[in-house]
Amino acid sequence: MHITVTSLALNRPNMTVEFSCLQGTGRGTWKTGVPRLGQEYDVELDLQQPLIMEMNAQPARKESPRVSMSEHEVTLVARVEEVFEEGNASLRLGDGLILAEYQGEFPAPGTWVEITLPELVLFDTGR
Repeated sequence: MHITVTSLALNRPNMTVEFSCLQGTGRGTWKTGVPRLGQEYDVELDLQQPLIMEMNAQPARKESPRVSMSEHEVTLVARVEEVFEEGNASLRLGDGLILAEYQGEFPAPGTWVEITLPELVLFDTGR
């Protein structure tokens, strides 16, 4: 997923970044190197916890990719690409794929889900 870093905050031992992308704005912990303010990056997003429907994931009201944030959480709207039997799924968010763990039942491919988490983890792919 392509992002631009818009804010940096050092919260030892981690660096928290805010970012913008075509789908909106978000926040996460940066895990590879030290990002530069205003720089564009291709990143992999990690959700850091399993998705559980009606807890941190629910059917989306709008079928459009989105990233947004509030003071205490980040919200993603993504389309389910594939659901694997072993409790993993791939989600399409704009130009990127997110691999996620899930518990319990999970929506079928083609379904849009809204995911709300305390934060994301971002890994620079170096591309």
